[in-house]
Amino acid sequence: MPIDLVVATRNKKKLTEIRDLLADLDFSILSIEDFPDIPEIEEDGDTFEENARKKAVQVAQITERLTLADDSGLEIDYLKGEPGVRSARFAGENATDEDRNRKVLNLLKGVPKRERTARFRCAIAIASSDGQVEIVSGTREGEIGPEPRGSAGFGYDPIFIVPAYGKTFAELGQEKKNQISHRAIALKKAKNLLRTYTEGLKMDVMTAIKTRRSIRAYKDKPIEDEKLEAVLEAGRLAPSARNLQEWKYVVVKDKGLRDKLIDAANGQRFVGQAPAVIVACAVQTDHVMPCGELSYPIDLAISVDHITLAAASQGLGTCWIGAFKQNEVKKLLGIPENVRVVVLLPIGYPDVSPAPKPRKSMEEIVSYDKWV
Repeated sequence: MPIDLVVATRNKKKLTEIRDLLADLDFSILSIEDFPDIPEIEEDGDTFEENARKKAVQVAQITERLTLADDSGLEIDYLKGEPGVRSARFAGENATDEDRNRKVLNLLKGVPKRERTARFRCAIAIASSDGQVEIVSGTREGEIGPEPRGSAGFGYDPIFIVPAYGKTFAELGQEKKNQISHRAIALKKAKNLLRTYTEGLKMDVMTAIKTRRSIRAYKDKPIEDEKLEAVLEAGRLAPSARNLQEWKYVVVKDKGLRDKLIDAANGQRFVGQAPAVIVACAVQTDHVMPCGELSYPIDLAISVDHITLAAASQGLGTCWIGAFKQNEVKKLLGIPENVRVVVLLPIGYPDVSPAPKPRKSMEEIVSYDKWV
């Protein structure tokens, strides 16, 4: 299943270019136009890298999706690096590509060819919703021509000549530009990061699935707040029928309360030994799916399973507990009568390493097209 990747741009031509360059990766490319609530992000950094980072981080936080943002521009040596980070605003906020090109050509009127050296720079930031950021960059050297030439591309493409070809980006066409441009160079590096991300994600998930065990002994070591929050976030992001999100979690960290949960859990002492117990509750229990089954047991199971796998990826252990006295748990934690306690989930650093239990073969559990 493709992973969502938000490209933080409203520039349709740039989005098309980036989509083309990332076409061979297993991502579903979205733009910020797919998220109407995203505000305009002011590009007020002093460098392309600062602007790319700012856009990527903010959009990733708002969308809760992996985000790619770029900032790029033209640097002209005769103009001491201008327009630089102001490339899009060089001729004013509402200027067209033609306006910007005209301004550059007017400023370089009479300047000899040898002094018209320039380069396109591109910085790309890739940010995840948890704040991790990677930045790469690319540069394409060239020179500014005497007049616009070509009809492909956008921005300053019609006046930027690539000496090796003797043509502007706009004359070379999109296919060639996508092979040699500053953005293509940066995106090639970004693609390596994205491949690493997807491979690492797949490996982490499978590793978590293969290494997760039901842990019934825990070290006397507290769980770091950021790890516990990451684990709970995994549960929050779980899918549910009609997006009802029927769950609510009570995290029990108090030692006295955990000890009392031992009695409510039929004397299972490791419940009190774990540094925290996540009490998974269903706040809505009446929705029936078209198949005739209640949705909340399935939805809670999915959400709790997200938590157990996220815990495993953080080096934490968990144990599903369904053997408990519901009314005692409710009374102890002040849970309303209309709420159903579904699972007690001790969580902490494992003090044991249980061997994997045998699993049925694929042939025993899978058939295709009909029941076998």
